[in-house]
Amino acid sequence: MISNKVRTSNQQLTNIGAQGGWTMWSMMFVMGVVFIAAYILMQLVPIYSGNESVKNAMYVSLEDKNLQRITRARIVQGMQNQLYLDGSSGLFNYKKDLKMTRSRNTFTLEVAYQREVPLVANLVLVAKFNPKVECDLTGRCEK
Repeated sequence: MISNKVRTSNQQLTNIGAQGGWTMWSMMFVMGVVFIAAYILMQLVPIYSGNESVKNAMYVSLEDKNLQRITRARIVQGMQNQLYLDGSSGLFNYKKDLKMTRSRNTFTLEVAYQREVPLVANLVLVAKFNPKVECDLTGRCEK
C-alpha cells in the first residue's frame, strides 16, 4: 500500500515537469510586446539624436564669442550652419521657439520645441524638448 502511494506521487511529479514551457500564444504575446517596444524605440532614436544636434549647435554658435555684442541674426546663422552640417535642419522655428536672455553676467539661449512622430494610423508620439545653454559674457559655456 505505501509503495503504491509513493509510486503514484512520483509519476505525478514526472508528468508536471514534462508540461513546463511556453505555449505558442504566450510566446506570440511576448514577442509582440518586444516588437512594439522595438518599433517605438526605433522611432524615438532620430528624435533624440536631433535634439543632441540642436544642443551642439547652441554650444557652437555661442562658444568663444563676445556675447556682449553678438546679435540674434549671427546666433541664428551659426545654429543653421551647424544644424545643416549635422543633417538636422528644420527642426524648429527660429523666430518662435528660440529665446535669448542677456543679464549682467550671463547669456542664456533656450529653445522650446516639440516633435511629432506618427506611429500607426491616427496614433502620434509627441516629444517636447527644452534645451538650454548658459554662458558667461566671454563665451565660456557650461555643459
